[in-house]
Amino acid sequence: MKRSNLMKYGSIAIVCALHSIIACNQFDQKHTTSFISGRFERSVNTEFSRGHIELIISPNAGNVYTIEKRSRIVNLRNRRDSVTKNDTSVWTAIYNPKDQVLYEQKSGKIISFDPLKNRLLVGGMEYKKVTK
Repeated sequence: MKRSNLMKYGSIAIVCALHSIIACNQFDQKHTTSFISGRFERSVNTEFSRGHIELIISPNAGNVYTIEKRSRIVNLRNRRDSVTKNDTSVWTAIYNPKDQVLYEQKSGKIISFDPLKNRLLVGGMEYKKVTK
């Protein structure tokens, strides 16, 4: 094969590979943004406490999202007595399409998503998606 043909076909292969990478990345971004809104749940089950935490994520204008955190934790004392703590807080987060994560504004939490495994991660805590 001539050198010019080799360069021609090599250039075409590189362009095709780059196009595939860009198309997959755009698909992932669309898939992630459509996955963000909804309700995510996590159970807490330790020796000293039991409970349930849920995050409800709603879109606002542009890349801004509201996250409502509802938790109900029962702290166990002496295996008989218990104290129940109900808590609700509202967070504001901004979605970064480049990183595909939400940045919570007040405390700086980074919220990442794994649509293929149907989960959300806040630091090391994993939440499973329940509804859209």
